[in-house]
Amino acid sequence: MRVPFKHSICVAPSCGGTVHRDWSGRSAASNPPFMLLFLVLVPVLLSGLTGLVWAQANSKRLWPVAMSPNLSSSFGEYREGHLHAGIDIRTFGKEGVPCRAVDDGYISRVRTSPHAYGKALYIGLQSGETAVYAHLSEFSPSIESFAYHQQRRLGSYEIDIMVEPPERFPVKRGEIIGYTGSTGAGAPHLHFEIRDSGEHPMNPLSQGWVLEDSIYPRINRIVWIPLGKDSQIDGWAFPREIGCQRLGRDKFVSQDTVTIQGRLGLAARIVDRTDASSGRLLPYRIELYVDGELVSRIVMERFSFPQSREVDLVFEMERALSLGEYYLTLFERPGESVWNRDFHGGGAIDAEDLHRGAEGSRLHEATIQVTDHNGQTSILSAPFYSGAGRIRQPKVARASKGNRIGELPGVFILDDLLSVREGALSSDALSQLQTAVGVREPHTKPSSRGADGAQVVLTCEDLNTSVVALPFAPVFGTRTLHIVPLSDTRVRVLNFPDLGVTLGVPIRPLYGDGFIYLTRWEVSDVSPASAEELESRSQILRLGPLSLAIRTFIGISFGLSEPADGSEAVYRWDGTKGEWTFMPSLAIGDSMSVHARQPGLYAVFSDRTPPRIMPPTIRKHQMYGDGKIFPEIVIELFDDGSSLNPYETAVLLDGEKQIAQWDSFSKKMLVLLREKNIIGYRELRIDAVDRAGNESHLRTKLRITEDHFSKHPKRSGSHAE
Repeated sequence: MRVPFKHSICVAPSCGGTVHRDWSGRSAASNPPFMLLFLVLVPVLLSGLTGLVWAQANSKRLWPVAMSPNLSSSFGEYREGHLHAGIDIRTFGKEGVPCRAVDDGYISRVRTSPHAYGKALYIGLQSGETAVYAHLSEFSPSIESFAYHQQRRLGSYEIDIMVEPPERFPVKRGEIIGYTGSTGAGAPHLHFEIRDSGEHPMNPLSQGWVLEDSIYPRINRIVWIPLGKDSQIDGWAFPREIGCQRLGRDKFVSQDTVTIQGRLGLAARIVDRTDASSGRLLPYRIELYVDGELVSRIVMERFSFPQSREVDLVFEMERALSLGEYYLTLFERPGESVWNRDFHGGGAIDAEDLHRGAEGSRLHEATIQVTDHNGQTSILSAPFYSGAGRIRQPKVARASKGNRIGELPGVFILDDLLSVREGALSSDALSQLQTAVGVREPHTKPSSRGADGAQVVLTCEDLNTSVVALPFAPVFGTRTLHIVPLSDTRVRVLNFPDLGVTLGVPIRPLYGDGFIYLTRWEVSDVSPASAEELESRSQILRLGPLSLAIRTFIGISFGLSEPADGSEAVYRWDGTKGEWTFMPSLAIGDSMSVHARQPGLYAVFSDRTPPRIMPPTIRKHQMYGDGKIFPEIVIELFDDGSSLNPYETAVLLDGEKQIAQWDSFSKKMLVLLREKNIIGYRELRIDAVDRAGNESHLRTKLRITEDHFSKHPKRSGSHAE
């Protein structure tokens, strides 16, 4: 039975070289003032006017950029360590698109940073809410001047200023307050947020903007996930992933029917778009029904910043981290507190409750209804049987993409549940584990070779506080898998001599009871193994599972064969970028420690190679707001080891420290020279420092002329002398 759905929208009150170019694509340095005005107005009128008018006509507030609405990311999406707190508005590779105040208010906060939000403005709106504009290239002239003087006063590019009094920078609806860019981000776009009076992020698309949208959400795949010791899918206590077939514009059906026992949860990979050029977005509302009864409802509406850290509970992380595919969990994880995620019975499907009173297996239907902001709803039907049924040979997990490293084959861990399948462990090890914890008899299954197989399923209670060391040799070569149950509420210090690691576990490290594992990883498992500038000082440690949601930091201490000399640090493997990333670490004698809040690969490396400083150049930089021309020093800095430390790196002109902006994506330090009294020969000094403390220095002469402040004649960038 399918539940009819009303097409409606629920509105509650309730984001990161060359000469700058304007958003028309022409060189800003070549446009006279009237041309600048022409180039600002005409594209708005001729490009995407229909979509802009549509958004404006359906909102009490203006769209925040002066171009047609188009999104690359939506509210609530997965980001490492947090939920996405706003929407990302596409500018299609252009910088300098004017950003407008969506309503009357005042500038409440001005922030500049080489990371995260980059250059950002916060507008306090008359409603008591706050609008946030991030990754800007430039502020409006008055705010830009204010920010620059604050940077000079504090002697730092990075500032975070609460503006007082509020009347200092009042803004009117439609007033240009800044220009889009890519500061703190990899590609030009605007990250835009609306926060309520308590500074809680809200879905901006719930605040009255209605975007032109005729594309229905698409439900690509679902995953059945065991949630308890007695849970099985087709006779196995392992997840079962199933593709979905599209039957029409808004109808989908799962491509297989499973038989379940115990308590199961569903996760779904869902993609929505507003138009053909938009990014893959999350829908607004997802609902799960079983036999017509509502089991879970998830609305992408609002959360608090502390709740944002629960992102690893909201998404199915094994597939997110190993395959880059994002599945929303439609069931409640232990300790979850995110608003607008409502569950009945924890969002679980209890096969025994469904099957009670009936003989043999019985057919049921799970229905997933997905609705976008325009009320367009897609429906997936996923039939299943409850009760004992056939036992299928489980499919081999799909290969990982790129450099992402998949989970351990034959081992499944989710919170308080651990399943181990024969093949992952030797038969002797499997029997030993089974006998030690007194778990169920092995399940037999027909395999392609006609042999029997077995699985062991246990919870933290079965192991109590015991740490189990098991030989693990399926794909990556023989190694020991240390399984650690974390179900107690006391501080624990665990030593693993074979790994050369000590683990410091605080009180309540997870959101609930759960397992973690540690194992040795090989250099050959990571490609590339390390940057050329890094020298290995420890084994590579794998902390898992990928589904691990850590509430407080877990301490990892690596033993070193020799005392640290100051060049060492703990690094974590970034599978997305394919590189080792430096972590702030503490050296005590012959050990190196770090606080970890994410699963993954950790190791100690030594970096003794200083950064490389390329010959600096000067180019003209034209401001978007007032058209003024300033010389800009461009310094390329490379460090393939621990990476450049922008907070310790300094650029000095005649001995005076300059405000230097670090762009970690282009690997350039940018220094905008706004004072005309610097014309003439100047001594430029660059002191580059990486995160390991290695230093490089460059001294050179720089000639700055009147021409660097003039639009004419137009000249290309020149090298320093």
